[in-house]
Amino acid sequence: MNFWSIAPDWEGEDAFIVCGGTSVTQTMVDHTRGKHVIAINSSYAITPHAEILFFADERWWTREYKERPALLDAFKGVIVTTSRAAKGDRLVRLKRAKMPPGLAPESDSVVVRRTSLHAALNICYHKKARRIILLGADNRDGDNGRAHHHEEYPWKRLARTWEMKVEDLAHVVEPLKAAGIEVINCSHISTLPWWPKQTLGQALRGG
Repeated sequence: MNFWSIAPDWEGEDAFIVCGGTSVTQTMVDHTRGKHVIAINSSYAITPHAEILFFADERWWTREYKERPALLDAFKGVIVTTSRAAKGDRLVRLKRAKMPPGLAPESDSVVVRRTSLHAALNICYHKKARRIILLGADNRDGDNGRAHHHEEYPWKRLARTWEMKVEDLAHVVEPLKAAGIEVINCSHISTLPWWPKQTLGQALRGG
């Protein structure tokens, strides 16, 4: 199996990761047009301009390809996965590394276990982004009782989902800091404890 080698072609630039949390709005996403963007899972539907769509769960891909093939066909970015089981001519694959360390140093690998955000951060690390700006990294249910800004997934959520994701993401904090990569969290309701929160406007002005 061939694996994608991630080029360091975002060096010195900002990268945006669009996660699934309810704090994401279409207006926020529209402000990322013309920038380096990674969309995670179903977030690609409101981020058609993203350079990368990342997923790790083969269940998601199988369902999406069956139910929304036209939407996937319209996405012009690179579709990247660590899944060996997912099938599709457009799929580009990365090796799935295990912790430790928190970030895979090899350019054809990413660490991902219980949250695709982990892999997306690892991709930004390989691409040598200067800042990573997170949208929708809520790590909690929204005030409306939903977990996502898009359609909810049909499979049952694991117990301690949010706590387990914090446990995994804790491993990327120091490696990103050591690499000189700043992370900004633009979710005002996020429970992730490490990165400063800003509005998207503040983050854009700070760039």
